[in-house]
Amino acid sequence: MGVDTSPVHRPAIPDSEMSTNDFWNFSVQHYCRPGVAESCLTLQDGYDLDVNLLLFCIWYGQNFGELSAAQIDRAMKFSTLWATDVVKPLRQSRRWIKLHKEKVGIPLDGLEKFRDKVKRLELEAEQLQQDHLQQLLTLRNEGCQHGSFDAVSKNLDSYLQSLGIEKNASIGQHLEKIAGDD
Repeated sequence: MGVDTSPVHRPAIPDSEMSTNDFWNFSVQHYCRPGVAESCLTLQDGYDLDVNLLLFCIWYGQNFGELSAAQIDRAMKFSTLWATDVVKPLRQSRRWIKLHKEKVGIPLDGLEKFRDKVKRLELEAEQLQQDHLQQLLTLRNEGCQHGSFDAVSKNLDSYLQSLGIEKNASIGQHLEKIAGDD
């Protein structure tokens, strides 16, 4: 979901284009909440956290409960590979074009159209990631629990621990903004 560095970069998705993936639909709605995009991008750019995994921890916690260590491991293995080889290169290309569009020498109109295509591909890559995460982890739901805000917090903490990141005050504030139960 880290599609742009501007505060709200998520394009409005018409109802006709909504996915049959519950996780994707949750993410589209949740990401547009006040302050969520900014906090997601801060954690993505400042700590190299995967926004899709942050949102997955929240969605899964609300709907199924706490993720097991094995589930976190499966999600991380897939997402790390996908993000490294697909999502991040698209994001880097999109950001590079934005920063260097005046210097490239390509007419701005054509370059902006191309950048929009790259942005759309990045968004589609993130949707594929989310589709696969939902399939991977809800089909193998180990002991289907009931969701709760406590489970959301535990899932986010487990994700940070799996990366070896110690939660500090700044990270905690951003996670609270993203996970807010209002």
